[in-house]
Amino acid sequence: MTLTDTDIHAIRDYAETVGDSLTITLCDIALADGLADMVDPGEYRSTLERMGVCPEHVDADVNARRVLAEIAQ
Repeated sequence: MTLTDTDIHAIRDYAETVGDSLTITLCDIALADGLADMVDPGEYRSTLERMGVCPEHVDADVNARRVLAEIAQ
């Protein structure tokens, strides 16, 4: 399953409504073009580590999209 940005925004909106901070963070990372677009990658360190990547990983957005797609199935 491939998620569009629109799908991810919808997931993020729902996660915000129910207070799911992990999913909100995953969505924020997925919507970034890469960690260079994020103000402070260190802020997301624990989420990235749970995904199996370090914050400096250049494909964090791709990995976050993969995780969200797995969750959405």
